[in-house]
Amino acid sequence: MRLTVPRVLMVLIGALLLTYAFAIAPTAMSGGEDGPSGRIEKAEQGAAAPSAPPRPAAELFPPAGKAFIGVMTHEGPHDFTAVNVFTAAAKREPQVMLFGSGWASDTFDRTLFDQISSRGMLPMLAWEPWDYGLDKASRKKGFSARKIDRIRSDQPHYRLSRIARGSFDPYLLSWAQGIKSLDYPVAIRFGHEMNGDWYPWCETVNGNRPGDFVKAWRHVHNVFEAAGVKNVIWTWSPNVRWDDSTPKLSTLYPGDDYVDWIGLSGYYGAGGFSTYRSFDAIFNPTIKEIRTFTHKPLVITET
Repeated sequence: MRLTVPRVLMVLIGALLLTYAFAIAPTAMSGGEDGPSGRIEKAEQGAAAPSAPPRPAAELFPPAGKAFIGVMTHEGPHDFTAVNVFTAAAKREPQVMLFGSGWASDTFDRTLFDQISSRGMLPMLAWEPWDYGLDKASRKKGFSARKIDRIRSDQPHYRLSRIARGSFDPYLLSWAQGIKSLDYPVAIRFGHEMNGDWYPWCETVNGNRPGDFVKAWRHVHNVFEAAGVKNVIWTWSPNVRWDDSTPKLSTLYPGDDYVDWIGLSGYYGAGGFSTYRSFDAIFNPTIKEIRTFTHKPLVITET
């Protein structure tokens, strides 16, 4: 084909349109002040100074119109048999794996994170300040669910005020340094379902007081920040609201400067509900409440 001026112009115009479609348009159409990436687009606001490099959360969260799927299994990263079964059945590779770790006995183990990351999944750590041995012992004795809740939520050693004043700083720092050494991002879901009464980090139990959860969260975050950790996606994760007796979620929110993602736990067969409820019935009232104080990206962390 002979190159003529009109043909060259057509090629250039086509290239520019493709660049817009794949690079510029998704950003412009992301919606919301923070958009699905969780960061404010400074260019759109006409800021003179260049914006800071995006945090890991900004690059990992799906673009508008897309979603990711995660898994959580009983064995976690110690055994991927259940993950393999799920992957084969769903014909999809999960992109996130959630696993739990309790402060009483678990130390940082890089192997667990590497095994998840090597399979192409984002490790999401449910980081739990308690001794989960009390929970296991109560279940073995066959206690009722509410009695188990009362036993495991009464652990003064893990009172929120102790976390906030630095009693666990050596432990926190050991994890901060370990996660910092990883060359990939990690989501940390610290103290999930804090608006309930079944964990010792809930404000209504264990001698905790209103405002203590925010203080504890910010302290943990600050320890990591002081250690220079840049690869954490901080995931604040309450339980869905089931009635008006639970605290307002805004009183438990550490603030946008301390949170990257919002996570929600929501079950239709628990919390007094034994019949099927739709996704909207379970989640929408809580999502609506959360959107009154933050527009951070939202994920379903348990369902």
